[in-house]
Amino acid sequence: MKVMLVCLVVVAAVYGMARFVGRMPANCDDVAEQLASYELGNYAEPEDRAPVVTKPRAICKREGVSRDESACLEKTKSKLAAARCVPRLFPDVEVPDCAGAACYLSKVEQFAAQMCACLPGNRLCAEKITEGMTKWGQDLARLQSELGTPKLEAMSESDARAIGDVMRRYSDCMVKAITPVQ
Repeated sequence: MKVMLVCLVVVAAVYGMARFVGRMPANCDDVAEQLASYELGNYAEPEDRAPVVTKPRAICKREGVSRDESACLEKTKSKLAAARCVPRLFPDVEVPDCAGAACYLSKVEQFAAQMCACLPGNRLCAEKITEGMTKWGQDLARLQSELGTPKLEAMSESDARAIGDVMRRYSDCMVKAITPVQ
């Protein structure tokens, strides 16, 4: 009985210590280097990196990035994936808080609404929305690849139909926006 109690106490202590260590502040120099690599790439010269690393280092200290968050950042390859680890470091990055078809449908509806807001004959507006949608799709594919989920989950027939309907609306509005007004 004593052995069992001692084992339980040791396991609880190890778990508690791991949780404590994970919540300790991260090495902000390492975090800053990781964040700078999204902007500069991994092979920038030290003199080019130095001014870029200063700002993320200060943000890391101000936001109190933990060791667990830092460990998550080390595994990422893109700004979007990093924003999933520590969203507060990336206020300019939209990280979906949903998954699957509901997430896709919501985002495609946003793009369709933006496209339909373009005035007839406003080709620049339509191109800007199309660029945004293309970037979103590329970011989503990159994120899924980094997370180890390169395949989209199967959609229900109703979800596929809803997304198809929204994409038809998007296309109709795009045609109106890119067609010159006569």
